[in-house]
Amino acid sequence: MAGRRIRQRSWRAGPAGPWLRAARCGPEDPVLARASLACFEAADAALCRSGAPAAIRRQVTDFANAYVVPGRCPADDTLEENR
Repeated sequence: MAGRRIRQRSWRAGPAGPWLRAARCGPEDPVLARASLACFEAADAALCRSGAPAAIRRQVTDFANAYVVPGRCPADDTLEENR
């Protein structure tokens, strides 16, 4: 429980706190990972409701499956290419 309070406070550590944490940790941060997944789930639901073309929904799903679900970001591809 104490660890949880520390994590929550770190998000409130000044105006740049969450941005710095996101820049440093990216999708490896469990809070960001959950938020990203929730955003893509909401986007998929909204695209379904709006009657978006299947091609657009497929692109969003493909991106989520390639990056959000496994906890990666597009920069990971560049890092792997340069190893």
